[in-house]
Amino acid sequence: MQKTYPAGQTCRLRFTLLAPQPFARLSEIFLGYCRQPQDLHINGVLVELQEVVMLPGTGEPWAGFTAYDQLWTGAKNDRKITLLFETPTTFRQGDINIPLPLPRLVFHSLVAKWQYFCPEYPLHPAITTFIDQGVFPAKFRVESKILDYGKQRKYLGFTGSCTFGIQTGKQAAENDGWALETLVHQCNVLADFAFYAGAGQKTTMGMGQCRRILK
Repeated sequence: MQKTYPAGQTCRLRFTLLAPQPFARLSEIFLGYCRQPQDLHINGVLVELQEVVMLPGTGEPWAGFTAYDQLWTGAKNDRKITLLFETPTTFRQGDINIPLPLPRLVFHSLVAKWQYFCPEYPLHPAITTFIDQGVFPAKFRVESKILDYGKQRKYLGFTGSCTFGIQTGKQAAENDGWALETLVHQCNVLADFAFYAGAGQKTTMGMGQCRRILK
């Protein structure tokens, strides 16, 4: 999966940002180009900017803006969570890559990013244990894809969708005195966060782009 665009072809480029300062600066730069068109280079390539979309409701499903407090308070308490993995996704485990939507790999990746970028909203101390013991793949349709960055840099990943179920039985809730509703809610927070954070490795290079599908 290697994409090149000949001169004159229209393409879409998505930027995801997890902190307010670079978001504000990048928005200012691109909106400036829209108001006063001038030469714009991305990675040394001259491009013509036709449209900047930052907010949902424009027909672009990959555009959006949500503050961390909105993610934290606005998440649902659903026991089933469906994620769409749009670009090849893989997870680093030791010295190998795992190109599969295993709950532990998907949600631990999101936990690590949330804790790094948003420590002011701390996750429950038992969240990773709860994920390991209470979250399972309920339904999935995925296929393997190779992303070729050139210069012999190829990564095997998967694309498709996976629905994760959350175990809500008494054993999951009471074994260690976990606050079940809090843990379910925080799994939903992480699923919503995936829209911005992506999952797995090489997200800064376009891999692991995923978003939640609400049914």
